[in-house]
Amino acid sequence: MHPLPKCKGQLLGISLVEVTLSLGLISFGVLAIVGNLPIGLSIFREAKERTVESALIQGVTAEYLSYRFSDIPDLATFYFDREGRKVENTDSRKNYRMEVRKESPVYPGMPSTMPQNLNRLLIQVSRVDMDNRTIGSPKLYNTYLSDNGI
Repeated sequence: MHPLPKCKGQLLGISLVEVTLSLGLISFGVLAIVGNLPIGLSIFREAKERTVESALIQGVTAEYLSYRFSDIPDLATFYFDREGRKVENTDSRKNYRMEVRKESPVYPGMPSTMPQNLNRLLIQVSRVDMDNRTIGSPKLYNTYLSDNGI
């Protein structure tokens, strides 16, 4: 075993001041990371909700595409659980309510005699509690369905 080198009669090593400074720097870094956790968790929660909502909209749009164009309902309400599975209004697991309204789109300069081969679906997605009360603000989406000949 080699002894520590000496410098003018003293042993070389780490002083208490150096240890204190390094602990202060590490504490500052850990505090910055822990301080950002709530922000990251809220962004994660919002991203998860948007992903579920997108899947719900895609599923309902695919269902509407399977209908005959003339049989598309004017107004429909669907309920979904946390994972995006359809449930009944009376089910205690419902977490999302989706209201779908069909409209014929009107554009500026469009003649009134134009054939209506296009429908716009206005989709409102809301989070709901067990008593069917809306939680937060509902989100609105649009999608278009054309007459596919079915």
